[in-house]
Amino acid sequence: PLKRDSIPTVKVGVVDGGFKYAGHEDLSIPINNATGANSRYYAIASDGSDYQNNNNHGTHVAGIIGAESNDNNGITGIIWKRDMYLYRTDFQNFDIKYGVAWNLIKGAKVINLSIGVGVKKILGGAPSDNGTPEIDTDDERNYIESPRRYWTAFMKKLIAKFDFLIVQAAGNEGIDAKWSGFFNSINDTDLRKRIITVGAMEINWLNWLSPFYKLADFEAGLVGSTNYGDIVDIVAPGDDIYSTTSCLMNLMECSDYSIIDADPDY
Repeated sequence: PLKRDSIPTVKVGVVDGGFKYAGHEDLSIPINNATGANSRYYAIASDGSDYQNNNNHGTHVAGIIGAESNDNNGITGIIWKRDMYLYRTDFQNFDIKYGVAWNLIKGAKVINLSIGVGVKKILGGAPSDNGTPEIDTDDERNYIESPRRYWTAFMKKLIAKFDFLIVQAAGNEGIDAKWSGFFNSINDTDLRKRIITVGAMEINWLNWLSPFYKLADFEAGLVGSTNYGDIVDIVAPGDDIYSTTSCLMNLMECSDYSIIDADPDY
């Protein structure tokens, strides 16, 4: 059997929208990153302020990756032994860069960015070259080519100094993932070896309701809103995912856990 003591500690970074500390039974992120029993977690905010907020997404992602195991609470993260570096971002390009650099300086080897750019909102609809190699308008050309140069140059600087892997979500707009921004805009073949772009899949639950259901009838496919395309390397469950959360927005009541889907509006 696999023993916990035989598993090496993995240093993982998360750049996302906010994280719950002080009181979450399955994350135990200490206030002000105090050392001691909870020093496996470190967190800062982009502007130096409180990194906790009502953005459930960052807390949800952090739990999937590294929630405490064997504690008789909630869930277990996919990594049993980890140091987690959590950076609350304001989602601007410069701030994303700062968060990635901060994680690398801390020693993170894998950095997760379950974030993307809402290109449909920016362009007022799906890009005209969606699924084809042509870029038809100057606005679209500027939108795809300028970020590509920006993030390609940044990635080259990082690779010269650090050994790491970027994992970024494909995005949730039902378009080609190359439009989802940040590291997904990079198309350099060598640089792409350091980037994993992840789409979302779901299970067809309706089959389970049939009295004639058999295991062979099990169906899984892409979530309808997930982005796709040549840069998507792998798909992972993205529907009805149970994990850690902070206070639920627009509700008076707080919960330590909830179910979240790949949200086209996020």
